[in-house]
Amino acid sequence: PCGFTLERTREEAARIVFASGADITMTGLDVTLQCQLTSEQVERIKACEYPHTRLLGRMIDSWMGDSQRLPVLHDPLAVALCFDPSLCTRQPMTVEIETPVDSSGALTLAVPETRSRTQVCTGVDRDRFMTQFLDRVCGPASSRGGR
Repeated sequence: PCGFTLERTREEAARIVFASGADITMTGLDVTLQCQLTSEQVERIKACEYPHTRLLGRMIDSWMGDSQRLPVLHDPLAVALCFDPSLCTRQPMTVEIETPVDSSGALTLAVPETRSRTQVCTGVDRDRFMTQFLDRVCGPASSRGGR
């Protein structure tokens, strides 16, 4: 089983979504935390000449501040899976939301279930994802269908 913490305000919404019977792909922190930029990758982004990439470099600098923490690509991985589901290995699981009495948030509990329509990501091809991400971010906007 895998899990992550939900804020109380999102707890009921998560229960509704996971109980809906809809086709869902869940990418938890156990997978997305594997997609942290390295210092070298941050420097590659900052060295790119395109306006959108320079903006991203400034945003990363602002987010990092004086710390040495490096960005983790939680949302970019989730978006990338919409276009290339093969980036992650998945397993059908039933996902339940539990609220421990002594906790400030709810937990997701995922249990393997072959008939479930919820696919839980259990691994990521980190190198391939990071390559795709950096090639996209450091490339010209026109190569992405932009103007």
